[in-house]
Amino acid sequence: MFYFDAMMSEIFQRKVPVRREAKTRYEGHFLIVMTPVTLHLSILNRTASQILGMCDGKRSITEIGQMFAEYFPDVDKKELFRDFVHTLRDLEAAEIISLKGETISEAG
Repeated sequence: MFYFDAMMSEIFQRKVPVRREAKTRYEGHFLIVMTPVTLHLSILNRTASQILGMCDGKRSITEIGQMFAEYFPDVDKKELFRDFVHTLRDLEAAEIISLKGETISEAG
């Protein structure tokens, strides 16, 4: 199970990250993302790009966190959690993703 600390609300854990419309292209190991409305340009490293790839509008933050943790089984869970949440918040602040309500399966 993915580590979530007590400070993260259960509501946040159930949020579903959805990719917003953006132009993307790879430059080596980096993903360049430009949002069309704000023309904000972001350069994502491989880890952030992996997290963004899992934001399909169907998986909750908890589900994506568990998948992410499987990629890095030897990394300290608290450190992995901090990096994961920090990346999600950065993606949201850059308007690359938005966080929607509960997952489709829970809402129905």
